Amino acid sequence: MAAAPKEIAPGALAIHGRAADWRIELPRLPPGALAHEMAETLVDAAGAVNSGVLALNELMLATARDPALRAEVGDLRASRGEGGFEAIRRLDLPHSAPDRLDAHVTSTAIGGVIQAACAAPPSARRAALSRRLEGLMTALFA
Repeated sequence: MAAAPKEIAPGALAIHGRAADWRIELPRLPPGALAHEMAETLVDAAGAVNSGVLALNELMLATARDPALRAEVGDLRASRGEGGFEAIRRLDLPHSAPDRLDAHVTSTAIGGVIQAACAAPPSARRAALSRRLEGLMTALFA
């Protein structure tokens, strides 16, 4: 079973690298609106969590548990929060803009927020995630 992440790692790194290079300017949003948008991206209307998010989470967990796998995805772990940075830099804040450390912390916390929201029934999962993300964004950036 441990061999699967090694097979997945090169593809995940390639996709992550391409995604990190894409830059699209989007409008600034208050924390609640950004949280709602993120929830719609992470969980579909039926309550299924985005398969890419699940795969990345499993890969991160596998590399944390198996030291032999750590070298395979070291760059991926080190760049945690890159996608999240693109999201949180859109926050319409009255103070300084979020930085990459904020993105890393947010990314780490979002993993737990997703897990907690998954405890909700599928029909309520997206709304639960949106509320939890809004609370996280407010706690971190208000």
